[in-house]
Amino acid sequence: MKTPLRVPTSDSDLLRQYLEDNLQSAFEDLVQRHLPLVYGVAHRHLEGSSSEAEDIAQEVFLRLARQARELVAHPSVSGWCFQTTRHVVLNHRRSQLRRRQRELAIANGPHSPENECSWEELRPVLDDALEALPPRDREVVLWRYFELSPHAEIGGRLGIQENAARMRVERALEKLREQLERRSITSTAAALGLLLGQQVFATPPPDLAGRIARYAVAPAAVTPWSGVLMA
Repeated sequence: MKTPLRVPTSDSDLLRQYLEDNLQSAFEDLVQRHLPLVYGVAHRHLEGSSSEAEDIAQEVFLRLARQARELVAHPSVSGWCFQTTRHVVLNHRRSQLRRRQRELAIANGPHSPENECSWEELRPVLDDALEALPPRDREVVLWRYFELSPHAEIGGRLGIQENAARMRVERALEKLREQLERRSITSTAAALGLLLGQQVFATPPPDLAGRIARYAVAPAAVTPWSGVLMA
């Protein structure tokens, strides 16, 4: 008989511990859980700039600390982290991103006729396509391919069986493929899943979560974002 998979403490429980018990370690657990997603989104948009990705991550978790009471009813804040990171990055680097997309389009020329796409083609439009998905579909794609959650864990979060969770991910991936096709990126859902599964996303520095958590809950953190990550 298999041992039931332990479902991690929910985001809402961690937020409640932070708000009601002033448990800063609960907030650090939230940062540890979602930092790879936030840092990875920022790193993609900023084309590999680690220092700017750290600043973006700091701003996202500052906002999470400030909006904790509004988010406590949400079982998962993955979608909120994804969207907030996108908004911060796009506001910060919109003109640079557009310039790079134009350069990349010129460099790549016409798309290959095969039903596959390369990471170089996918990277500039991936987050736009994810943003266009319905929230429930976006969440399962984020869980599976960006937070690397197994299907059994996704099923536990959704209250469904593992096979049903696998089908949910496959349907969401097909919707992502359709969104990419609207952006002139052609691929099969299987090839897209393989590409996302093989992609090594940017990894945040090991001490970044602790630094962000300490800064986000500090009294001085109520001041507007300075763009400088405290040591």
